[in-house]
Amino acid sequence: MDAPLHLESLVKSYGSRPALAGVTLGIGEGEIFGLLGPNGAGKTTLIRCVVGRVVPNSGSITIFGDPVGSAQARARIGYIPQEIALYPRLTAEENLAVFGRYAGLSGGALAAAIRGCLDWAGLAERSKEPVMGFSGGMRRRLNMAAGLLHGPRLILLDEPTTGVDPQSLGTRGELVRQNFGSRGYLVLHCDGESASAHADWAAARGGVVNGASFRFPVSDPASEIAEILQSARAEAVPVRDLSFTAPNLESVFLHLTGRGLRE
Repeated sequence: MDAPLHLESLVKSYGSRPALAGVTLGIGEGEIFGLLGPNGAGKTTLIRCVVGRVVPNSGSITIFGDPVGSAQARARIGYIPQEIALYPRLTAEENLAVFGRYAGLSGGALAAAIRGCLDWAGLAERSKEPVMGFSGGMRRRLNMAAGLLHGPRLILLDEPTTGVDPQSLGTRGELVRQNFGSRGYLVLHCDGESASAHADWAAARGGVVNGASFRFPVSDPASEIAEILQSARAEAVPVRDLSFTAPNLESVFLHLTGRGLRE
């Protein structure tokens, strides 16, 4: 079976500035693949090459074995761009109808797909209203729905959650939880300079001192938090309160690379 996406030695430059320098990767059926990197790393350029909006200088791209740009490849891709790509004077329903026809849907199949996407986006009750009156989050959700309307086998998302309300970010948060479990950081807050006096104790348990607090990475909070607190009591560490912070994509990237996403 051909891979949903395969890139081989992909190169793209803008004048003398390289954006992609020999990228090779393959994505298998059912995989969720994330591109993380600072601004200007080439993430958007790579996605635009895959959807045919940017032509690489060299290299090859295939979608389920078909060359990028072919009718077969285009029909299998759902592209959700970073920018809003909607017709503001059309209603939500009319916008989806236009994009559905672009993707080859018609009749009952198109009507059913529109209903399903409006429900998914939480816009069923606003379907007859022009998009120009929608909030930024509503337009962003409709933009996402337009890319999923035809049931693509390969979905490409270029920062689609920019401008989306917190409730709509649940899917991304769930992906983080699925991949990183409940791992995170336990922070113990102490009084005054007590933390520095117990720095050796914290270091022995993999923690670090940060001002008047200790920070411990934990992978199994339910058991490790109790163990750390028991040890703190045994060493007479004056803990005032504690907090637990779950990881997000930026903290994971920083942990793996030592660089921030915005550097």
